[in-house]
Amino acid sequence: MFRKLFYLIKISNNVLITTDGEGSSAWYCPEASCQSTNVRQAILKCEQYWQKECKVFAKRRSIKWKNDINPGKGKQSQIKSKWSFSEVNNKLRELGFLN
Repeated sequence: MFRKLFYLIKISNNVLITTDGEGSSAWYCPEASCQSTNVRQAILKCEQYWQKECKVFAKRRSIKWKNDINPGKGKQSQIKSKWSFSEVNNKLRELGFLN
């Protein structure tokens, strides 16, 4: 699951995951002039597909899912586009999403 999440975070506009962490969904637009998808619509599609509650995990390489460590905004929550798999892995550990 984490490898898939790694690629979704790096290329997607919005990454959603099920609240149990078992499923994920993403919205991606290759055009520079894309309009952001309606987040509520994306959540509904994720929930219909997985039959579970979904929440926004990341928006444009910024981790939005808040926990005791991650504020969900600012530089602390950012993933850089040039980061390797291990750098993203380390950042997600630092933010408390991986053990």
